[in-house]
Amino acid sequence: MTELSNAPHLRVVIVNFNGGELLTRAVSSVLDAVWPSALDIVIVDNNSTDGSLAAVEKFDEVTTVALSTNDGFSAANNGFSRLPGLVDPDLYFLLNPDAAVESDTLLELAGGLADQDVGVAAPIILFDREFVECRCDRGTVLVGVRVDGHDVASRCLGSLGVDRLPGDPGSLWHFSEAGTLQIPVLPEARCVQLTRHSVDGTIIDEILIDSLEPATQRIQNAGGALDQRWFGTNVDYGASVETVTPPREVQLWCGAAAMFKPQFLVDTGGFDDRYFLYYEDTDLSLVGGRLGWKYAFVPTAVVRHRHSDKTEQGTRLVEVLQHRNRLVMMARHAPFAVFAKSLLRGFATPVSMMIRSGRVNGPVRAGLRRLATWRLAAVVEAVKILPSALRSRRNL
Repeated sequence: MTELSNAPHLRVVIVNFNGGELLTRAVSSVLDAVWPSALDIVIVDNNSTDGSLAAVEKFDEVTTVALSTNDGFSAANNGFSRLPGLVDPDLYFLLNPDAAVESDTLLELAGGLADQDVGVAAPIILFDREFVECRCDRGTVLVGVRVDGHDVASRCLGSLGVDRLPGDPGSLWHFSEAGTLQIPVLPEARCVQLTRHSVDGTIIDEILIDSLEPATQRIQNAGGALDQRWFGTNVDYGASVETVTPPREVQLWCGAAAMFKPQFLVDTGGFDDRYFLYYEDTDLSLVGGRLGWKYAFVPTAVVRHRHSDKTEQGTRLVEVLQHRNRLVMMARHAPFAVFAKSLLRGFATPVSMMIRSGRVNGPVRAGLRRLATWRLAAVVEAVKILPSALRSRRNL
């Protein structure tokens, strides 16, 4: 366990929107963690309606800020450092409401900030469910993935050539190549049920998996990086937790859980409100990197995250925001030729999807067409923001 030579005051910031019982779990995990000095928790609530905020107001260490509107993750985070009546802390820890820390996580992250030029320390983020594996042949379509009767299709992980498409309702998985689907399960889970179709929509059969051993713990994020097309990627995404992941400097950190020096937030100006949700952490990582700040990945600091709990993967909201915000981020940071090529590809991809949809039938056709309209909407929404993003590029 890391030992701190001084006694810094830590402020944990959680932006909440209908976090339910997971918000209470997040707060309780922080209060149960080891920290040798002052610690307080600020919950900025984006106009929740599920009573989750009231459930954590009983904790003495918690200060709540209830907003009248939901202006997004970025805007809510930018308000926490200017709260009246609260003493400025020595360190900030940003945590999602659907994540939980382990006992030594806070201490280990603080140790990762020991070097003067390190502005952010990033933990290893694990999925808080184990996964069982299902292998299917090329052409298979799974229109239902249920664990003990509960739909988990949006939380599954597909191998290369296994694509998530929007179904009606929920997500479907199309195996354009033979591959595997990782299915999240609880330790007490008894049965996985899969509804398998052919590409043309004909029901083939129901697959029951009643032997769920061995289940595997998997990594969601071990630091972040940009790939060649400037997609933000989670390092070691979906890899077994047994994968050796050494401490190192990383290009990006994940906003689901990260510890900050206050000076980093002062120098960078904090999150850009234009993103609302997704890619705001990538943008801020790149801004800080240009200013000389470094980021430490600390694998001994463990956070467990409920993947796709409130913002389900494969929905219109997620698809539009992720692809819109990637273009906005590129307008601010990517080489201009790379950004221009990506913008053109953004218009071409929906057309390609529509052409592909004409070659198949059933749920895959409907899914491709629905996804094409969402991708086009993402580019249209990005175009509205690009002028201001390009102007801000000159200020970086």
